[in-house]
Amino acid sequence: MLYEYRNMSNSNIHIQNINSLIIKEIQRNDTSSVKIMELNCLPVNRLLNTPSHFDGNITILVLSGHSRISINFQEYELSANTVVLLSPSHIFRFTESSDDFRCLWLAVEKSFMNEMDPTEIIYVRTKYGVSLFNQPVVQLTENETKRLTSHTDAINNAIANNAHYYYKSMVFYTIMPFFLDLSDIIEKKNLVDNHEKMSRCQSITKTFIELLTTNYQQEHSVNFYAEAMHLTPHHLTLTVKKTTGQTVCGFIYEMLYSEARSMLTQSKLSVQEIASSLNFSDQSAFGKFFKRKSGISPLEYRKRS
Repeated sequence: MLYEYRNMSNSNIHIQNINSLIIKEIQRNDTSSVKIMELNCLPVNRLLNTPSHFDGNITILVLSGHSRISINFQEYELSANTVVLLSPSHIFRFTESSDDFRCLWLAVEKSFMNEMDPTEIIYVRTKYGVSLFNQPVVQLTENETKRLTSHTDAINNAIANNAHYYYKSMVFYTIMPFFLDLSDIIEKKNLVDNHEKMSRCQSITKTFIELLTTNYQQEHSVNFYAEAMHLTPHHLTLTVKKTTGQTVCGFIYEMLYSEARSMLTQSKLSVQEIASSLNFSDQSAFGKFFKRKSGISPLEYRKRS
């Protein structure tokens, strides 16, 4: 049996910040910057059927069953022994999952990797992050899946031992073998040099999403993104709309709304501080923006969450 979700029309997106969702709904007591978890179809179908983004890298290893995932509005079929590589520049959602679907997640916040990366890991992640952006789903063998899952106990133990004096280093040096094994597998499959060539429209949309995920908190205008890409605002808008069905403004506003929801529920910042960090002219402008999106004020949203 396949659970199907058709709740997103092309004219209305609702992007969520997966980081706050993971902390609040999946691992409520885990505040580590590295999270590893095994999910079945129920949390996947309930929590991840809305376009989502994560400020870091997510590796999803499918253990059993079948699912379908949309990544930057491209559809991919998932089955046992496939791995999904998601970067901060990917917007994703699960659209179908079978009742026997199980997957292993390793989510690493960007701030953690930036703080702990040695030179060779920066090189590997940059190399594969660029080359596999348009091919984020990779088929593995059963033995390759076992190689990757063999690291999970050590990672879990390191994350749980948060009283360790060298906690961050311990966590890093347990996840590094996972990524090195993954990089070895990818290298041997020759995917880096043979990935499918992107169309011009896909390339523009890819660059826009990369810029958006880096700049949306401070830059709210279409002109900024168009100028950065040496395009006219009209050309950028038409291209993104053609590729994704969504407008550039829609993307910008949904990213802002996603971050605002996350900050209201996950931080102790005042509404004025949140408005300032998201580069609104003042608290009133932020309040009007938020109420148009949610129907309630930021303070009321915080009280209800």
